Amino acid sequence: MPCSTSNPGHFWAPRKQTPKALSAALFAHLLVAATTARAEAPEITWELGASNQFFHYEETLPNGATFNTEKGWLPGLYLSSSVALPRDFLLAFTVSRAKGTVDYEGATQAGRALSTNTIETLTRVRAELVTPLPNVLPDALTGVIDIGYTRWNRKIQPTRYSSHLYEHYRWYEFSGGLRHCSTPSALPGIERICATAKLTRTEYGTMIVRLEQLNLGNPELNLGGNWGGEASLKLDLEGPFTLRLYSKTWNHGASNPVIIQQAKKTTRITEPASQSWLTGLEVGLRF
Repeated sequence: MPCSTSNPGHFWAPRKQTPKALSAALFAHLLVAATTARAEAPEITWELGASNQFFHYEETLPNGATFNTEKGWLPGLYLSSSVALPRDFLLAFTVSRAKGTVDYEGATQAGRALSTNTIETLTRVRAELVTPLPNVLPDALTGVIDIGYTRWNRKIQPTRYSSHLYEHYRWYEFSGGLRHCSTPSALPGIERICATAKLTRTEYGTMIVRLEQLNLGNPELNLGGNWGGEASLKLDLEGPFTLRLYSKTWNHGASNPVIIQQAKKTTRITEPASQSWLTGLEVGLRF
């Protein structure tokens, strides 16, 4: 994140304004439709698993040049639960956390090439509603609507030429798409295959960069919303095991500048537009 006197970053700060009303209205509308039928005993399924995903992050300056990149593997864990609702609706909740050290390639504010490592921690909470579609469409095809919340802590490590930099991000993500599930009789050992494709939108993003060492405090910047997408292929194997291959990308628009006025200098801090990619594998156990 460029600034006039240092190379700042981001953090998750408590939101002054959250999209609770929008989220509640969207899910309330869907859940009312899903639960108006006569109540039945819910069927709840749990899944616990491990993941390993390749993370790729890029910041882009207004002139189109790449300011920095981060690439590396992030191992993690996840826990999910799902409950079958009346009228063929399905509601699922997932919590995941991944952490790892990746390679950082960028430049200092003076333009000097900088190579170091970044410690990444990515935490996600997601609610997903699977909805039936009109009868004119195949029974195996369903709609998928998601609301998610992400916290990303980014700790760029110091070098001989630069100090450490801690950045903390948070944002909400809204997505919608289609899922196709089938039972492949020709593939022994696989009970079900589900392919999912979704269009995503990041909103209400903020970043806090910790600049106490420069006596600049912890400025917060608002990130611009942007579009992304996700695709996955999940295999329910015979017995309790599952496999899921997935690829996901999300984007944030550039922030407006934050101006810090001090006695003898003025510091201008901005966060460039960015794009991130995650591609990985999950191995889960149903119970």
